[in-house]
Amino acid sequence: MADENEAGSRFNVKDAPAHFLTRLLDATSTERTEWGPEDYGGIWRHQLSAPLEVGILSDDSAMMSPPRRDSSDEEGRRPLTFGELLRARKPPIGLLVGVKTFAKSCHRRPERTIPRAISVALYFAALAAGMVRCRRIVTSLDDKSLAEGLSRTAAAPWLDEDTRTLVKEALARLPRGS
Repeated sequence: MADENEAGSRFNVKDAPAHFLTRLLDATSTERTEWGPEDYGGIWRHQLSAPLEVGILSDDSAMMSPPRRDSSDEEGRRPLTFGELLRARKPPIGLLVGVKTFAKSCHRRPERTIPRAISVALYFAALAAGMVRCRRIVTSLDDKSLAEGLSRTAAAPWLDEDTRTLVKEALARLPRGS
């Protein structure tokens, strides 16, 4: 099963180590699947290419359905992806809050479906998009904590350049000394 990442190159699940896939696919296993930093780039690219789903973004039934990205034919319409939302010029603030909440819940769950490093980066990327694209701060973090989180996210070696640029721009908007 191949998937296309944000840069347009392809990566393949067949390239993953067999022991990793065995543990990942064994629904009866109580052993936790551990990811290492060498896995984060592929996981991040996969997360950015994943479609936004209302069910994973919010338990709030009032949240609107994610917008769809139009293609040339109506049949080919597909939901907006996490990456497309983060790159949008004016993303819906409700969806950014939903992504922030989703990332926070992934970070807190003991049965994490994505590594903590990925959920933290997704959390701060959503905050950055809110700050830069919507001129809104969608967190109760103080400026110092926000600056630390944005700095760590921007420094992640596996982060794509579009997100790194967005996070650095948000960091630059914080008051000096944060």
